[in-house]
Amino acid sequence: MIEFARSRHIEATPDRIWPYVADVTAWPRWFTEAERGEVVSGDGQGRRQRMYGHARGKATEIDSVVTAWEPPTRLRWHHEAERVDGRPGSVVFAKDATAEVTIAPEGSGSLVTYRLLSAAGTPLPDRI
Repeated sequence: MIEFARSRHIEATPDRIWPYVADVTAWPRWFTEAERGEVVSGDGQGRRQRMYGHARGKATEIDSVVTAWEPPTRLRWHHEAERVDGRPGSVVFAKDATAEVTIAPEGSGSLVTYRLLSAAGTPLPDRI
């Protein structure tokens, strides 16, 4: 399993940060790889969503389902399908991936952590 994590202190309470994390259409405001996000169906835990962006110079689409919805402290989603330049594949060569954002009170603000856990896959040259 490969883990990537980034944390940042933000001078705001979890309640003020949560709307930006919970709303997939707001992700381009804080998630550098997101250019657009949309809800495919549902709300809260079980919501299906899609994120469009670019990574490593390639157009990406990630379909995911929300697996943990704990306002205002935790959102987790599991990647169900990924496309790179319109074809099935993973820009990070993962065969499985789960991501989450946690928001914890810290001093006068909050510690926000983005974490990606992925099972390493084999790069497929014709897919990237």
